[in-house]
Amino acid sequence: MASLSAIPEGTYYIEWYENKRRCRQSREGFGRNPRASAAESNRAGCWQSRDRSDRVRVADAVTDYLKEIEPPQRERKTYIAYKHCLELFARICRKTYLQDVQCEDLLHFIRKLYEMNCGPRTAYNRAVIVSQLLKTHGIKGLLHKRDWPKYVDPIRPVYEPEEVATTSIGNLKTA
Repeated sequence: MASLSAIPEGTYYIEWYENKRRCRQSREGFGRNPRASAAESNRAGCWQSRDRSDRVRVADAVTDYLKEIEPPQRERKTYIAYKHCLELFARICRKTYLQDVQCEDLLHFIRKLYEMNCGPRTAYNRAVIVSQLLKTHGIKGLLHKRDWPKYVDPIRPVYEPEEVATTSIGNLKTA
């Protein structure tokens, strides 16, 4: 039986096999005294989980987020765009867990978007979608203002009704 380190908080698991099938039952901490808890859990045949329960895999986070925003929660086209973007991020991201994602990972994602011939506006919009995913898991402010892709909104000309009437399109409408 493996010994446990004394950790006051955490979840302990009892494991056994029935008909070659692993059975597991979780049990919250055995008491307030860490040494007594470890000793009691050893006697009960428990082991303490070393992996933190608050860690979420990137692929799982993307799947869960997409389930939350499925139509009719969002428009179908919006959902499809989010799905494409987040699945792309999950493929490109080098980290296994969402909590390990850092500024460098988002910058790497943006660079990959540029390599895929996406424009700065598209890169910006997709970075926003990924940051929305991260915010739902409490990860905020990874990108500084200087890190966001820069784009320029084109100023479209505004025509007065008189100008429209003198153009060939305006002449077609009146004919």
